[in-house]
Amino acid sequence: MHGQTTRELAEYQSGERYPGMAAERRAKEVADLRAKLGGGAEAIAKLTGHVGHSEDDVDEDGKSPATDAL
Repeated sequence: MHGQTTRELAEYQSGERYPGMAAERRAKEVADLRAKLGGGAEAIAKLTGHVGHSEDDVDEDGKSPATDAL
């Protein structure tokens, strides 16, 4: 979802998405999408504080997801 929202924001800002849209409405859409992206970043930061980073976790064998990829 984050990638889609980022793409939408870029398209609104460039005028590619709905080129005939009134400037006032376009500004509102841009503001709404920026708020949506900001809220997602806040949620990630808050949850990371509770659950930690996935690379800090280890399984019963002492391996982390980072070492499993090697």
